[in-house]
Amino acid sequence: MKRHKLLFVGADSSTEDALRYAQSLGVYTIVTDYRPKEMVRAKQLADEAWMVDVADLDTMEKRCMEEKVTAAYAGNHEFCLDQCRLLCKRLNFPFYASDNGWKAARDKAFYKEICEECGLNTPKWCRLKEETLPELSQRFKFPVVIKPVDSCAQQGLSVVYYPDEVPEAYRKALVFSASKEVIAEEFVDGIEIYISVYFHENQVYCLGVFENFQANINGRNNLGMIVHNGRYNEYIRNEILPKFTMVAQRLECWEGPCLFQCIYKDGILYNIELGYRLDGVCAWRIYKKAYGISDLELALDYSLANIHRGKIAAFNSPLEHNVSMSYFLWARPGQVERIIGLEELCRRTDISLQINRYKEGDIIRNHNNMRSIAYHFTLYGKDHLELDREIKEINNILHMLDHEGKDMLIYLEGYYDTWLASMNGDMNKKYYVRKVNEE
Repeated sequence: MKRHKLLFVGADSSTEDALRYAQSLGVYTIVTDYRPKEMVRAKQLADEAWMVDVADLDTMEKRCMEEKVTAAYAGNHEFCLDQCRLLCKRLNFPFYASDNGWKAARDKAFYKEICEECGLNTPKWCRLKEETLPELSQRFKFPVVIKPVDSCAQQGLSVVYYPDEVPEAYRKALVFSASKEVIAEEFVDGIEIYISVYFHENQVYCLGVFENFQANINGRNNLGMIVHNGRYNEYIRNEILPKFTMVAQRLECWEGPCLFQCIYKDGILYNIELGYRLDGVCAWRIYKKAYGISDLELALDYSLANIHRGKIAAFNSPLEHNVSMSYFLWARPGQVERIIGLEELCRRTDISLQINRYKEGDIIRNHNNMRSIAYHFTLYGKDHLELDREIKEINNILHMLDHEGKDMLIYLEGYYDTWLASMNGDMNKKYYVRKVNEE
């Protein structure tokens, strides 16, 4: 069999894992972007590194033809995926996403229209234009979410509480929109749920149903703690998954990883956005631990035109651990002077580090989007009390200090009480996790 030469189009949070998997298959690996090799660990791990900017599609295509590259792959960085998709079209390489599926993932308005066609609920929404801004208060009750139609990681998103805040939120959304399109939608104050699936040969395989216990970071609810496979599993699998299958068929999504982002309130699941790619928080490592395979491996297999040979059926097997969760530690703006305790946590078997975004000397800009997440840990335990204990241990051990010796991390506490209140339907505590150590 001819050995594959696989080009990684850019490097993101998934690239190192994908590289190692590809190399385990005997694939010759190449990583390209504009950064020098010493700045990109993925380039150091690959068999070959190119200095071709991902934005330069013509040069990538020419180089691939000259070097007899046989496949191209990108993980979860949206611009790199855009470029990889175009490159694959030019070179007739496999790329998992259909045209309509890709459009739905990049156009929130189009996705909402598809959901409504397939009988799924969405929050009330509308497209925004500058001339229609004064009408918004007549059409919606505040608060209202204003966001770009085509951004990711919450970039350009605002929760607007008063009509006079609308113009500024609209201008902010425009800055982060390549298409210069903005939407407004009803703010649904409910339970944030992520449904992770893998599309394969007309089937939708559910990898997990995750509930986000949100943290209030600088006045806005963000990722705090995500409980894996929680209380909504049966409801999602029995009532919602068949409609997701209709969405997949309508969009011709026959292959690839996908994340349905939803909010549950008063017995209704509201569909918000579609992520037709690997997630940005390394959940494929959780799936690998739970099932023995991951959506990352399957996506890379597809890029190499490999047949899955029934591996995907493993997603029907039960999880091997009792409970698990993702714990996100956000950081305040500033320059990182010293990090304490990380090596100690990395030696533990009940805690897995998924994201380690900053090192000593780095500057952290703001809390306006998910790029201010400093760490993501996955915790494993026999019950929720054990998870609560592990969170407290992380909070006590790990510290990120600025030049004044002040801790830059935002620690979350009270997980067990919050989880217990949510199970009992206590809407005074709901799903919000208290924050500590924030001035």
